[in-house]
Amino acid sequence: MNWLIQLHRHGVNGILADEMGTGKTMQTICLLGFLHHYKSIRGPHIVIVPKSILENWRREFARWCPALRTVVLIGDKEKRDETTKTMLERGPNGEYTFDVCITSYEMILRERSTLLKILWQVRDIFSLLLSSLIIATFFFFELCD
Repeated sequence: MNWLIQLHRHGVNGILADEMGTGKTMQTICLLGFLHHYKSIRGPHIVIVPKSILENWRREFARWCPALRTVVLIGDKEKRDETTKTMLERGPNGEYTFDVCITSYEMILRERSTLLKILWQVRDIFSLLLSSLIIATFFFFELCD
């Protein structure tokens, strides 16, 4: 946690990427909870995880930091349209109506244009990730042709 807080304090980005079961979920939730409760940074934040564990992340946020308003971006086109419409809405004070969006890599690619309209707390990394995913996807398709 101290490492993550120091990264944030110095404006440096970091990636939690190690073996399963090492506490990445809890570390992420704790960091976002810390930012919310102690630094008044409400988000919006985006958490990109494999599709198979989206529901687990939603449950863990609800269990460990229920003050963070989460939205899960997943589903068919109709469901995603409904979710993204809600995500783009702002409250009376101009803040988004959610703090954390939990989604998958696939949904990032499908909803890229909508997600780029949101002013994420870590916009540079998110934009870089989107660009990298798009480039990697095109490169993959070119290799397959």
